[in-house]
Amino acid sequence: IKRFYQDNGVDMAESFDDLPDHLCVELEFAQLLAFRENEAAAGDDAQVLAGIRLAEKTFLDRFLFPLADRLADLAVAAMPVSPYTRMLEALRCHLSLHRRELGGTSHTTPMDGENQP
Repeated sequence: IKRFYQDNGVDMAESFDDLPDHLCVELEFAQLLAFRENEAAAGDDAQVLAGIRLAEKTFLDRFLFPLADRLADLAVAAMPVSPYTRMLEALRCHLSLHRRELGGTSHTTPMDGENQP
């Protein structure tokens, strides 16, 4: 994941000892990609926009959705009725929706009530 961040213009300090794969860091990176996507769309730069959307798809499929999905599953198993469980379930649904909006195939799971192909 550190290499993916670097490949997408985010460098980390050599002194950064924490693993860059926890939810806060991944959400910050997703926000950065969304910001860049908005700038490219506003600037009518189709080539840059396509590259950013590809990075978003890859990031969601490889890193953010699997992490959020695992955390939501753990929360549901540990305490089904909790504000934190509901928050993680909402995150999982939001990421699934965003991924579908980006188009193409993904490794995400369908939201409740959806038919699988």
